[in-house]
Parts: sequence; C-alpha cells; structure tokens
Amino acid sequence: MNKLIEQTEHYKIYEADFLGYTQTFRQWANNVVEIKFNDNFAKANGFKDRENMLNCDKGMMIEALLSACGNIPEWINVSENGFTVRNTQNNHSLN
Repeated sequence: MNKLIEQTEHYKIYEADFLGYTQTFRQWANNVVEIKFNDNFAKANGFKDRENMLNCDKGMMIEALLSACGNIPEWINVSENGFTVRNTQNNHSLN
C-alpha cells in the first residue's frame, strides 16, 4: 500500500499504483481487503473500462452481480483466491 488517504475506526483507505493505474484499497479492522471496482481496476486488468470488463469477462457477469448484490458493487474483496463479491442483496450499505 502506498498512500493512506482516509482512516476511520473501521477501515483505512489506501491508494497504490498498479501498471500505471491508481488503485484504491480499503482495509477493514479485521484485515479484509477490498479494491474499488472502477475503470482503473478494469484497465489494470486489460479492459477498456469497467463497462467493457462487465460485458467481456465471464467471471463478472452483470446478471450474477445483480443477483448477489442487487447492484454493481463499488468494492470487491481481494484474497489469496482472487477477487470475490459479498452477497449484499439484503444490505445495500455494504456496497
């Protein structure tokens, strides 16, 4: 993590450069790490933008995200197993 940009009692938000794109990370007090799901995330993963990623990446199926989250999530989890989303269908404040 390069630059701390916000800190609360629940999480810290950092910015870091990855492949020339600024990525925003949120690290929760329990050490869960999330990355902001935005155009820079998509570009660092080889896509034109977030919309292009959602339309082209089978793992980012819009229908699956809408079913699990009720909307396209703002943040996605980062773990040793890759990227995942939390099922937040009943709690939109988690997105």
